[in-house]
Amino acid sequence: MLGGIGMNNKAEYTPEKVVDISNLSREDWLEYRKKGIGGSDVAAIMGISPFATIRDLFYNKTGVQPVIQEEEESNWVAKEVGHRLEDLVAEIFSKKTGLEVFPVRVMFRHPLYPFMLADVDFLFVCRMGHLRFWNVKPAIIMRKISGLMRVFQLIMCCR
Repeated sequence: MLGGIGMNNKAEYTPEKVVDISNLSREDWLEYRKKGIGGSDVAAIMGISPFATIRDLFYNKTGVQPVIQEEEESNWVAKEVGHRLEDLVAEIFSKKTGLEVFPVRVMFRHPLYPFMLADVDFLFVCRMGHLRFWNVKPAIIMRKISGLMRVFQLIMCCR
C-alpha cells in the first residue's frame, strides 16, 4: 500500500527504483547521486563529516565549481579499501548474526519524499521476518551519526 496505514498501524510504502547501479560507471553513478540526498550526505549536512562540509555538498549537488580546487580525493585509498571490504563485512555479519544477507545494487527513492535517496548495498531479513536494508559505512562515521542514520533509515525503510 503506497503511503497508507497498514493493519499494524504502521505507515507502509513501496520504494521507487531509480536505477540499477551494478553496471554504472562512477561518473554516471555520481550524476544520479546529485538528484537527491542520500545517507552519506547526512553527515555533511549535520556538519560532522570528516570528508565533506555542507558547502562541499551544496556545490556537488548544484554543479558549482569552487574557486579554489582542493586536492583530488586525498582519501581515495580509504574509500577504495572500504568499497572492497563491503562484501567481506556482509559475509562476516551474516556468519556472526545468522541472518541471511542479499547483495542489492540499486538506488531507491522514497515515494513521498523524492529528495531522499538510498543507495542500498545489502538487504537482510531480521529475526522478526522484516526485510531491512544495510549500507556498509566506516565505523567512525556510524558511531558519530548512528542516531541520525537510524532516523533516516526509519523514514526510508519500506515494508
